[in-house]
Amino acid sequence: MRVVTVMILLSFGSVFPQAWAAPAAPAAPAPLVAATDSEKASPGGFGMAVGPTNIRLAGAPGSAQTGSITVWNNGAKALDVVTELSDVTNVLTEDKHLEREFPPPGVVPYSCAKWVVLEQQELTVEAHSKKSIGITVSTPADASGGYACVVFFRGLPVFENPAEDDGKPKTSVVVQPRIGTLVFFEAEGTALRKGELLNLSYKPPQEDRPLLLQYEFKNTGNTDILLTGHFHIMDASKALIAKGDLTPIRTFPGDQGIAQTEWAGVLAPGDYQLVITMELGPDAQEVIVREIPLKIE
Repeated sequence: MRVVTVMILLSFGSVFPQAWAAPAAPAAPAPLVAATDSEKASPGGFGMAVGPTNIRLAGAPGSAQTGSITVWNNGAKALDVVTELSDVTNVLTEDKHLEREFPPPGVVPYSCAKWVVLEQQELTVEAHSKKSIGITVSTPADASGGYACVVFFRGLPVFENPAEDDGKPKTSVVVQPRIGTLVFFEAEGTALRKGELLNLSYKPPQEDRPLLLQYEFKNTGNTDILLTGHFHIMDASKALIAKGDLTPIRTFPGDQGIAQTEWAGVLAPGDYQLVITMELGPDAQEVIVREIPLKIE
């Protein structure tokens, strides 16, 4: 009998939008599986989830900080899980959007991958159960600003003894999900979360396209920034006509890229004011507010 095994690796990471996320997401970036999805048990077959999607630690330079990551197995069979550490970064596409990538550990200047120690590098999670592993980030005394990396979890289904051989060639397909958790560390008292909104524009709605908002952001600080925000559309009398959330951007130090938000609402022809408010992270110390005239013909 001839048996051919085909391995398929599915990556979920974006550790990163978000997270990242990711996350580190990916990465956004490719989306990470949220911990809230883990309670949805699969009736049979294969299922894996990891949470949280990101861990944010802070401490004095030279200190060690700890956290925990949980792996859920929602499938009907036991799951062998192996871990791997990776850097996380963004690359600029031809249309100036940021796309998540995961280079080897220690490549990017803000990497903390080589400072990470996992309580376990391999584990087995029984069917319809979960396991948690500890993570420790030990930083050098000269650490300054913010750092990031990704812990990937790759699932390997536990194989059972093959069925009785009937002499016919067989092919099996093995799906290996790879799910990541973004890990952030900030050296207390040294992180500078700062950025610049370089461009803000819009494209009016067309018959085949909704209103399109476009904005370009540059991370000028020394730590990651998850840029979030919302928009308001006001009429000539300053009455609120519409509002919505902006597509977030996760950036790392030095990143510069474009994001877009579509709004499918309807506006009568006329002159309006578009007000954009952006926050540089959940603990933002800086808020960006911009107003531009919006003309609908």
